[in-house]
Amino acid sequence: MKISRIFDFPYYQLNTYNLKNAFTTKHGEEWKSTSTQEYIDFANTISRGLLRLGVKANDKIAVISSTNRTEWNIVDIGILQIGAQNVPIYPTISKEDYEYILNHSEASYCFVSDQDILTKLNAIKGKTALKEVFTFNDIVDEKSWSDVLKLGLDTSNQSEVDIQKKKVKPNDLATLIYTSGTTGKPKGVMLSHDNIVSNVIECEKRVPFDHGNSKALSFLPVCHVFERMILYLYQYCGVEIYFAESIEKMSDNLKEIKPNVMTAVPRLYEKVYDKIVAKGSDLKGIKKLLFFWAVNLGLKYEPYGQNGWLYEQQLSLARKLIFSKWKEGLGGNLDLMVSGSAALQTRLTRVFAAAEMPIMEGYGLTETSPVVSVNDQRNGGFKVGTVGRVIDNVIVKIAADGEILVKGTNVMQGYFKDKEKTAEVMSDGFFHTGDIGEICEDGFLKITDRKKDMFKTSGGKYVVPSLLENQLKQSRFIEQILVIGEGEKMPAALIQPNFEFIEGWIAKKQHPIGANLNGYGDWLTTSEIMQNGKGYIVRNIIGTSTPLTPVFSGKPNNGIITKAITRGSYTGGNYTTPSGALATNQDDNWNLVGNPYPSAISASSFLTRNATNAVEPRVITGTVYLWRHLSAPSTIESNPFYGDFVYNYNPNDYITHNGTGSVPPNLFDGDIAAGQAFFVLMRESANAGSSSVTFNSFAYKKGLCFWQFPSFPYHHFTIDLWLWTFFFKIGFPIFISFRMYFKSKIRPAYYFSNRI
Repeated sequence: MKISRIFDFPYYQLNTYNLKNAFTTKHGEEWKSTSTQEYIDFANTISRGLLRLGVKANDKIAVISSTNRTEWNIVDIGILQIGAQNVPIYPTISKEDYEYILNHSEASYCFVSDQDILTKLNAIKGKTALKEVFTFNDIVDEKSWSDVLKLGLDTSNQSEVDIQKKKVKPNDLATLIYTSGTTGKPKGVMLSHDNIVSNVIECEKRVPFDHGNSKALSFLPVCHVFERMILYLYQYCGVEIYFAESIEKMSDNLKEIKPNVMTAVPRLYEKVYDKIVAKGSDLKGIKKLLFFWAVNLGLKYEPYGQNGWLYEQQLSLARKLIFSKWKEGLGGNLDLMVSGSAALQTRLTRVFAAAEMPIMEGYGLTETSPVVSVNDQRNGGFKVGTVGRVIDNVIVKIAADGEILVKGTNVMQGYFKDKEKTAEVMSDGFFHTGDIGEICEDGFLKITDRKKDMFKTSGGKYVVPSLLENQLKQSRFIEQILVIGEGEKMPAALIQPNFEFIEGWIAKKQHPIGANLNGYGDWLTTSEIMQNGKGYIVRNIIGTSTPLTPVFSGKPNNGIITKAITRGSYTGGNYTTPSGALATNQDDNWNLVGNPYPSAISASSFLTRNATNAVEPRVITGTVYLWRHLSAPSTIESNPFYGDFVYNYNPNDYITHNGTGSVPPNLFDGDIAAGQAFFVLMRESANAGSSSVTFNSFAYKKGLCFWQFPSFPYHHFTIDLWLWTFFFKIGFPIFISFRMYFKSKIRPAYYFSNRI
């Protein structure tokens, strides 16, 4: 069977391998598999359903998923085989970029994975031409992808699907993949069926799969062309595909699945290596000596026995004693790993190859579908420090300025609706990659830098950032690094620290970083390690003669964070408090929560997520309350209402904010600062045992800010997030963010999350 269109791959797999477990996704605690035949049947059902929705050839269908899953692949084939185009979108981009891509691509329908993406999409849906949005997860009162499947259950229009399939030609547009590059609006890369199919066919020659008998673990975003092409390659080679749950559960998934191959970006391999080394560091005596003997041996690895007989004997022993345990920890069957998207540190190439889990580094771009070159252990095709030899039917030449130029069937058709930008990167059929490189004497391609990234200091010295970045990333303290310095006296680096390692290092070194006081409540002066979702209140009344200097420390958070909320046990009648306010048993429902992120969030977005448009049951009322420190807290009662909330309550002491703004007005702009806490009132209808509020990083605001009140005296408030500035011996300053330390006179109305 000749393969010329992307949707030919499943049919080829059916005829050649007919896998029982073509795709496998975990639902809860159970792995659910889909056979090749089921894959095709579902795809045809989607095609029939889309036709009944009025989808025509060349219509654009967007797909946004926070995880890789079987449904994505089914919908992909269902779209392509009726001549429409799949527009995959990254789930993590801004809603403004959602709006731009959906409008620019002229997408008519969209499939999304979950509630969070749906919420983000719904914020801009009215500004697009989308007719409907379908969800993979079942969400109350929302259209589901199963609705499209139901439309397609009637097979009477299958002949129309077959007709449309025959009309699709290899050079027809298959997908628009939006990539922003470094500047400007996202660009829609137009890739044809032939672009991707040819790349799959040529890459198959470089992968030593046991066709029809291998397992693969997939977790890189399938919206990126690298993982997407790899998934088609797996289908072509009869490889069973298992979708990892998340990067956090990668280790568990590797042990469950025991894959033979996986693809990843360099950062994941760095994390794996760092964790292995961390475990080795905890060993004692002879075990520790043997571990690091093996590591040091692996760091000297050269393929094909280039280090000589004695080295190979030592390596054989190291593999039996040490490296075999590494492989076992990664499932036991991992024979091949593939790396792309960024430069891989040569130390990782060497040590994993020594451990008999070689990482084959390749090179490519979205515009080249993507692979241009890739290493292959067989037939002398592996060289450390390179991205392998160029694949067949692709031509690479090096321009006079060192830029890599690519020509071949894999090169894109151009940028969608942008002939000018297309012309900027194409000349004489060659695509200008923007990367600097060289071709070695033995035909291996080596990438030396990004053309636009190389810069010159004010002293006239040229700096290649990637060389410095790769060197510094070897530090276990560093998560990510960016070298900068165009036109400056010397280069500098912006560093995101590896907080997980730092926390362990601090604990191991027994460095004191704050005392954890028991409980939460009325603190006058303290230092505390912030706990995610926990809450703190600093009570120092306006006018106090001695300012407080409480210090809180911890690591910034990211992603979706949930915080359980509860109600109290008071069930008595209403009564008047000492402040004159009427108290009811519903006042026992107050909870103190707070912004756990290192940046401000929108109060309106928080309320939308938890009170206004949230999935039932809505757990809080549609108002947030911020304490202004105007009145001294009462100590009359310890009960009811948790920590004397009612007895401390004076309406003038609080700013309330809802959809109509804030009361008192002009004191709160709606942005809840990093570290700022606030009260919410739990609904009586909410489940007392399982309710929670959700913080979503999609609601991030730019900057780190605190809201302030006019004319209030200042108090000292320090947030210590471990941000240090120091100098490395390499001769330039590195601004490192594991002591994000700022100390300023800040107004005293600040909390850190949970009930009072």
